Amino acid sequence: MKKLILLLFIPLVFCCNESVKYSNEYELIENWMKIPDDYVLGNPTGLALNSSQNLVVFHRGSRSWQVPMPKEKIIEDTFVEIDKISGDIIKSWGANLFIMPHGLEIDKDDNIWITDVGLHQVIKYDSNGNELIVLGEENTPGKDSLHFNLPTDVAVSENGSFLVISAPYSDQDKGGLVRVYEFLNNQWIQIGPDIKQSNIATEFGMGLSISADGSLLAIGAPSESQVYDGNSVVWGGSVRLYQNINNEYVQLGNDIYGDSTITNIGYRIDLSSDGSTLAIGSRSNGVRVYSIDHKAPTISGPGGETSIRENNTAIYTFSADETVTWSITGGVDKDLFTIDS
Repeated sequence: MKKLILLLFIPLVFCCNESVKYSNEYELIENWMKIPDDYVLGNPTGLALNSSQNLVVFHRGSRSWQVPMPKEKIIEDTFVEIDKISGDIIKSWGANLFIMPHGLEIDKDDNIWITDVGLHQVIKYDSNGNELIVLGEENTPGKDSLHFNLPTDVAVSENGSFLVISAPYSDQDKGGLVRVYEFLNNQWIQIGPDIKQSNIATEFGMGLSISADGSLLAIGAPSESQVYDGNSVVWGGSVRLYQNINNEYVQLGNDIYGDSTITNIGYRIDLSSDGSTLAIGSRSNGVRVYSIDHKAPTISGPGGETSIRENNTAIYTFSADETVTWSITGGVDKDLFTIDS
């Protein structure tokens, strides 16, 4: 008996629609944040996501910017954590603690670091608002190692070992400073001298970011000006990259300047975890992203060594994992050797 096999072909039609939203597009969620009418949400000076991806906002309540700074602390809550899905308030705290909130950073353990330019302090809290560390003396500005003058920003490396604090207005009309601390023997110890850019008021330190391991540090100065064509002044701003070499941060590469098409750069900056990508935000009109090759070439030689022995006749072969310029340094007989590359 023969079997009849029927093959049924069903055409599949694939179509696309211009209205389809792709996964790489951001979409505004209307009315996501549900803030009660009686909650005073003031000027948000710091935003960050914690490990649960909930939004944490550091704000000024009913306080507006004032010069000179007021002495009274803000009576409303200044911290609010908002649920990432519902938009509801999870917790709110911070009343009667701050004078003029400014910078915010959340570390890998969900500890909250803030700067208060009115208190002249940098303070660390746990995620429930319990005070853990205070740097600087309340209401006492200064430039020595125990004081700050108007600290604006704070950054913590992803590994939790390095802390960076900036004070762009530290010396009135003479420029700002940045300090780096390392967590050693259960305390934060400043490493290297204060980092300064000039004796001119450029807001050096307004933008701040550190790589995951603390080896690279980027600092912005959005009010630095440049002169083009001999007499044309452009408030382009600047960003400088520094590398930790023997516990001192040394500038790496050339200054990065803004220009007439994007001004006041360095107001906000962000380094990727490995330091290979640097995003620079302008106070005025845009963002630029740079790729940085900061990894030193790997040199290999006979027996794994990268040196040669003097008073010896031999041929040494070395190799590098990228294009390099070869030279011989050190040794009284270095001029007797030649390089064939």
